[in-house]
Amino acid sequence: MTAFLYPGQGSQAPGMGADFREASAAARDIFDRAAAMTSAAWLDTLFHGSDADLADTRMAQPALLTVEVAITAHLAAAGATPSLCAGHSLGEYSALVAAGALAFEEAFRVVQERARLMSENVPEGAMAAVLGLDAAAIEANASEHAARTIAMQIATENADNILQELSLQYNKLRQESITNQILDLIGGSLQ
Repeated sequence: MTAFLYPGQGSQAPGMGADFREASAAARDIFDRAAAMTSAAWLDTLFHGSDADLADTRMAQPALLTVEVAITAHLAAAGATPSLCAGHSLGEYSALVAAGALAFEEAFRVVQERARLMSENVPEGAMAAVLGLDAAAIEANASEHAARTIAMQIATENADNILQELSLQYNKLRQESITNQILDLIGGSLQ
């Protein structure tokens, strides 16, 4: 069983996907389709922009979707296809495209709107992806600032054991599959 797991916002980096665009016709097609919905300048920002450019949710989210789907297209062209797709937050859209449940263009438009809404329709406040701190440190920082300025809260926490849980679920499914195969063999020999 092959599983493709797609990360959410916060995993972006300047230049991400440029090597795939250069080396893979399948990946290049995805980048070209994204550019057709935005602009060549958008691709330039993706490949040559700064950390600050890619920290903007309106850039980060469509960029991550595009890179993740482009890499998936490259892998598919090489014969690697998933049996299972999963994504965290924004990565769910890449998983839906990889699973064939959503066309790339549809996902791109939805993600652009999602990013716009997350960026612009927050009347008093903002959202931040915090990397490298545990929940206790974030909570302490939020409490410190809340006392002086505005109310802050942790909206979601990414569990450190997501991959461990997926591995356990995979092993459980695999064991069930093996058990079913054994029962089929035993049942067949009893008939």
